[in-house]
Amino acid sequence: LSISAIVVSVFTTLYGLASPFVLRLSERRVMQLEVRWAERVTKSTLVILCVAALLKVWGLDISGVMTGVGVLGAGFMIAAQDLIRNLVAGMTNQSEERFVTGDVIEVSGQFLGTVRDINLRSTTIDGFDNIPRFVPNAELSNATVMNWTRRKHRRILMQVGVLLSTSEETIEEVCDRIQAHLDTSKDFVVRDDVTRSVTVHALSEDAVELQVYAFTVSPDYTDYLAVRQRLNLAILRILKVAEAKLAYPTRTIHVEHADNPQNAKEI
Repeated sequence: LSISAIVVSVFTTLYGLASPFVLRLSERRVMQLEVRWAERVTKSTLVILCVAALLKVWGLDISGVMTGVGVLGAGFMIAAQDLIRNLVAGMTNQSEERFVTGDVIEVSGQFLGTVRDINLRSTTIDGFDNIPRFVPNAELSNATVMNWTRRKHRRILMQVGVLLSTSEETIEEVCDRIQAHLDTSKDFVVRDDVTRSVTVHALSEDAVELQVYAFTVSPDYTDYLAVRQRLNLAILRILKVAEAKLAYPTRTIHVEHADNPQNAKEI
């Protein structure tokens, strides 16, 4: 009787510690899955182990029962293999710390959204169209996931077209002034290992295409918009000082009169 009481006491203590233990694991992001399900599985396992231990203490032959439990468990495992695969995949995703709740991620180029919740079977991702996606954890585990939240900088890649008739000296002056803005405005990363350039990227029928390539200091989207605005305004001022004009697509159309083709007009 004393041994039975000890067994019951031990498992009762473990049963009481199950909830705070699972909660602690979730807080430490060791197992950031649905806490209620984890608690139920843990407590159910402790109850089964407690009953088995008591039967063993009382000298009852439980081999037949355990065999039946094993067969039942095998059947359950086969029936719930999808659930188990997603559960293991979810734990793998968390152990690798690929993303956490609140991160903005992109899944294999399919969609972009914010991780709202990580559950037992799936992860809920809210798209920027405010439509939630419930993605199985196994798919996330096998997919290429881009975590945009963890980037350190935002890239600016823009084209500025000036008139094709602009002189070479003026183009070089515009490039130098824009480059100076990138170097001194403190809006952009200034390091040798980070690209920061203004170049003549291409020539079109009506424009000289300048390419501005740089990375913002802050990854915040609001800051990015402000930096881009300041850059655009700076480019307008630079073009005005250099007396260079932006190029716009143009097209010449000849309209002929049916009675006299020589009276064609050019628009």
